[in-house]
Parts: sequence; structure tokens; C-alpha cells
Amino acid sequence: DSHIPWSRLGRQGRRFITNTPTAEDIEAVMGEPAIAEPVRVFVGYDSARTAEDRVALALAELRRTSAFDRSLLIVSAPAGTGYVNTLPMEVADFALLGDCASVSVQYARLPSLLALQQTPSGANHHRLLLEAIKEELADRTEDARPRVVVYGESLGSWAGQDAFIGSAIDSLDNLGVDKAFWVGTPYHSKWRIDALAPGGAPAGTVEQINSVDELESSPQARRVTLLTHYNDPIDRINASIFLREPDWLTEKPRKPGISQSQEWMPVLTALQSIVDAVNATNPIPGVFRATGHDYRLDLPRVTVQAFDLPEPTEAQWATMMDRLQTDEAARAAAMKLSDKPLIESEPAEAP
Repeated sequence: DSHIPWSRLGRQGRRFITNTPTAEDIEAVMGEPAIAEPVRVFVGYDSARTAEDRVALALAELRRTSAFDRSLLIVSAPAGTGYVNTLPMEVADFALLGDCASVSVQYARLPSLLALQQTPSGANHHRLLLEAIKEELADRTEDARPRVVVYGESLGSWAGQDAFIGSAIDSLDNLGVDKAFWVGTPYHSKWRIDALAPGGAPAGTVEQINSVDELESSPQARRVTLLTHYNDPIDRINASIFLREPDWLTEKPRKPGISQSQEWMPVLTALQSIVDAVNATNPIPGVFRATGHDYRLDLPRVTVQAFDLPEPTEAQWATMMDRLQTDEAARAAAMKLSDKPLIESEPAEAP
């Protein structure tokens, strides 16, 4: 009954939809019956011609799937290809026993490096979607509508943040957003620069951390969580490091994860950072790490804190982490092309 043909979701859209735990999965991991089946909605770039039409399709799907009746609605800004790391959504699905919905709208079809110029389009799609959701929920009482939170990673975090340029926190209120969680933000995000500058955001509302250990336990005051590793090359690359020694090499002592022996060299340090960035975006499926641009080991626990979700027990955490890594490895294996021919040919008979 979907308004969107499966074929027009695109590869990343189909991945976003299918990376969803079932009610049976949730009960097996959490040891409790699921409240509901999680909802996932994705609108592919080819699903409609304009941003407005894509957002209209997303809203129709959210209504059709009863997403607005869930307790939490996660609105994700994708990267250039439409990629969204579904790990935070899966964690929320487990923690809320399925009482969760997630939505994303694709704005480009290019790898992130080539889609940098599409960031304004991504911000526009994200803002239009949030405006439409806010209008849809306007007539509902507070206890009859979901908390709306936003998520973005890498270029998706930059595009998502650009939707809120103008003010650090008031813009969240204006678009009906309760919490924001952005991961691995690229260096040039203007919203982040302004929000972290002195006087940019009210004290305690925006927090940038390197790991879950640095997260302050003040969810009521904290509206925005920025997870950025000290050694994430995506956060470090900018034109100035070709000719000027960057702050992260002049600090004493240097931040954890940054080589204590590295010395700055004009041009060479920048080229090394670019190589690091390429390597950082190729993690091993199913092996969660917390370094560079790989945030998978941090994401589950920070997601719970950033979105103020129910805290799983340690036993539930252990089962969940094992399941998340196992599922990721299995999905990656399933996506690989087989070496076998699609059609097995019969051996030719001897003349």
C-alpha cells in the first residue's frame, strides 16, 4: 500500500527500510515483548522531481504507517548518496521496544566528496520535512504526539545542521525539534562553529564530546549532542592546513588519539589527512570501533543519552551489541556480489 515504488527508493533507501528489527527481534534482544513494530520511511531522490514533492510523499507515508502515533520520531539527514547509518535507529527501536519511527528524504545521488555543493539542498529538504511534521502535529496534544529528534552523520550532519542556521537553540524550537544528535561533523559546518563559539548557545544546551565518557548527565538542559573524535580526519580537513600548522598539532598535550610524534609539514600533512579520511570511511563490517571517522562503538550508548531513551540493563546491552554487530556483518556479506555466474550453463557435448 506504499505511495512509493520499491524500485524508486534506491539502494540506500532499500537498506534504510530493511535494516529494521522486527517485533520478534526486539523480544529476543530485550527479553521483553515488543510494544509495536518499528516504522521506517524513506523517500528516494527518484521518487519525485522536487523537494516539496518528496516531502509530501514522506508525510503521506508517515500518516499511512501510523508513525505519528509512536512515542519517538527520528528525522535523519542523509549523506550525498542517500546513506544513513541506521545504527542509532536500531538502538532506539530496541530501547523503546518498537515504539519508534524513523524517516529520511534523499536530496542527492553523489558520493559525499562530490555532493558538498548539494549541502544547501540537503538542508532545504530537512527543513521542509521538519516544517511539514510540525504542522501535522500542531493539532495534537502533547501526550498524543511523538517527540521529534534529528540525527545526521558526516555530510548528513552538516546538511542537517544547516537547516537550523540562524540561532543555536531557538531554531530547534521553531521547527518542533526536541533533541539533536550529530556525528562526525565536517570542519566547515557554520552552525557548529557558531553554536560552540562564546555566547553562541545557552550554557549546557550544546555539548561536543569525544566519547560517551565525556557526556555530562544533564539531559534536560542538553538539547544538542555533537559526537566528534579528536582524531577524526573529516573534522580536521580544511584548506588552511596546506600552509599553516593546525591547532590540533600545536596543543600540548595533544588530545587522545592524535599522534604524539607527528610533525606538521606544508602540503604533506594535508595530503596525509586526505588519505586518512579515505581510509576512515572504509570500516570493517561487524567490527565496531571508536576511532577516526568510525563511531559505531560509541553510537549505541551515546544515542540513548542524546535522545533521552530508557537505559537498557547491562545484560540487554551485551545482547544488543552482539546482535548489532552480527547483523551488520551478515548484511555486508549479503550485499557482496557472488562470484558464481547468474545462470549455470550445461557443459557442451563432445562432437
